[in-house]
Amino acid sequence: MQSDRRGVHPSVRTATDPCSSAKGPSRRGLLIAGAAATAAGLAAPLARAASPPPSPAEDAPLPLDAPGSTVVVDDVLQGLSERKLSLFNVHTGEWVSSVYWRDGQYVERSLQWINWLLRDWRENAILPVARPTLDILCAMTRLSRTEEWIHIVSGYRTPETNRMLARSNSRVAPTSLHLQARAIDFTIPGAQLSGLRGLALDLEAGGVGYYPRNHFLHIDNGQPRTWVG
Repeated sequence: MQSDRRGVHPSVRTATDPCSSAKGPSRRGLLIAGAAATAAGLAAPLARAASPPPSPAEDAPLPLDAPGSTVVVDDVLQGLSERKLSLFNVHTGEWVSSVYWRDGQYVERSLQWINWLLRDWRENAILPVARPTLDILCAMTRLSRTEEWIHIVSGYRTPETNRMLARSNSRVAPTSLHLQARAIDFTIPGAQLSGLRGLALDLEAGGVGYYPRNHFLHIDNGQPRTWVG
């Protein structure tokens, strides 16, 4: 994929900026973008970017697989020919809607876009996100039957960013799985946070942090555990 001079992929250029509001992409902008992509015959993900996502370095460390069970997640996703995520970064206003898994295989180019959106935006640093964590998120969207965009609060964090956040918030763990790109903090507009927490717990696939005061949920692919922040 290559971006045009404005930093928007040519297949999704719209008359209005779908990310001009913190509420997420507008329905009109998405319809225009989807129609343009379909007309172009493109299989690429829809994306609104400040710049195209770079390919990870060949020697970039890959996140560890989940030590916990993925049995329930696999059952929820069983039978799907595609797994798709529609993500909106609340800090940058960028968005990606992408089929990241198709016919039994992960789609590497789509994963690059997702890794880019979930980057540490403060440091503009990318680490490949743990695929089991993406599958947990995908399973949650299927269980919740939502068509809303997932609003991303936090994805990968560099050690520098994590230390900065920890200085002002004692709840930030010094060994957070955000440091390994194995954790995602998010919310879904219109969905009850307590209900999302229940779905995450039912999956029994990793850590679940519940932050009702800040209105977001933390999931990761670590050992199953739960806490309230």
